[in-house]
Amino acid sequence: MELYIKTVERLIVADEEMSMSLESIENILLLAQFYSSVGRRKAWTNIRRGISHAVLLDLHQPLLFSSGPQSSPTTRRESVWWHLAECESALCLMLGLPG
Repeated sequence: MELYIKTVERLIVADEEMSMSLESIENILLLAQFYSSVGRRKAWTNIRRGISHAVLLDLHQPLLFSSGPQSSPTTRRESVWWHLAECESALCLMLGLPG
């Protein structure tokens, strides 16, 4: 398991160009959830990194041009953003960090 985690950290999280996509932000989120489950404070730093990348990709902004039912990519973007926000809030409460 440690080999897989180190590989994800090295190939996706540490590489700024690679980590600037929706799929990479999802990987960062999963990595942070893993760290949270095993009780590592590194979970919060990964969530913050994911939020920073999400803001740069404008995931926090609602898409204004869709007036009909939401498409799958739009729902996925919103889901990733709200999941990051919920995880960050929960970790801040657990660790006593600023939210």
